[in-house]
Amino acid sequence: MRVHFADGIRAMLHGLSGHDCPAGSDRVCRWGWHAVSRGVRVADVSAAHRDTWRPCNDRDVRAAVGVLVRFGRCASAARRMCTWRR
Repeated sequence: MRVHFADGIRAMLHGLSGHDCPAGSDRVCRWGWHAVSRGVRVADVSAAHRDTWRPCNDRDVRAAVGVLVRFGRCASAARRMCTWRR
C-alpha cells in the first residue's frame, strides 16, 4: 500500500478542498483508503494484514490532517471534523 501513498494524499486533499462543509475524520479516512486500496487484492491476504492495513491508513490520514491544521490549511472543529481553508 505504501507505493500508493501519493494517491491517498491526493484523494484526501481533493476531497477536503471540494467539500463545502466540515468532513468527519471517518469520511476523510475513507477517501484515503479507497485511493490506496484500489487495485489491491485484499481478499488474497491474511486476516492479520487486512486487520492492520485499514487502521494504519486511518492513523496516517489523521496525522496528515494534523499537519494541515498546524500549517493553517485545514481548520479542525469539534467532534473530529475538518474544514478546508480556502
